[in-house]
Order: sequence, then C-alpha cells, then structure tokens
Amino acid sequence: MECALKIQRLTVGQDKLLRLLQYSLRFLLSSQIDSTAVLSLEQQLTLARKITRTSKDLEYLDKGLSALENPDRIDGVGRAIAAFGKCVWLLTDHIELLFRIKVIGN
Repeated sequence: MECALKIQRLTVGQDKLLRLLQYSLRFLLSSQIDSTAVLSLEQQLTLARKITRTSKDLEYLDKGLSALENPDRIDGVGRAIAAFGKCVWLLTDHIELLFRIKVIGN
C-alpha cells in the first residue's frame, strides 16, 4: 500500500495541470468557440483526470484508518468520517469510469 501511496503523490501535479486545462476548455465552451472540438477535448481531459485519480481512494482510506488512532476521539472520528466519505465518493467515481470505458455494463 505504501508504494501505491507514493505513486499517487506523484500524480497530484498532473491532476492540477489537467484540471486547469479542463476548466479552461469549459470556459471556451461557454464562449461558443468551435464547440464540438472543444467539447471532445474537454471530455478526454475529464477521462484523463478520472484515470489519474484511480489510486487516490487508497490514500483516503489510509488517512481514515490513521485518524481513528487519534487520541482525541471526537476529532479522530470526524476526520475518519470525512476521509471515508471521500473514499466512497472516489470508489463510485471509479465505478462510473468503468461503465464509461465499457469495462462493465452493456
């Protein structure tokens, strides 16, 4: 699990760059500049961002488990609930990605 977390930390910069490009393309879409090409590129960047986040759920799972060891029980439980919530959200995002790339489904 430690190796997966190290690899995930390397992809954080990539995700920020892809997010900047994705939101820039959304701005261009709102300006109606050749919307079909821009829309296609924006969808590809969305897919790329989802793929780069595939192991981030492990990071949140690790954060949630370590938060449970916090001596301040209320703070630890609150942090654990937040981390586990993000983990579940990312898992559902991964399932949606698998449907989108047709690994599961029709």
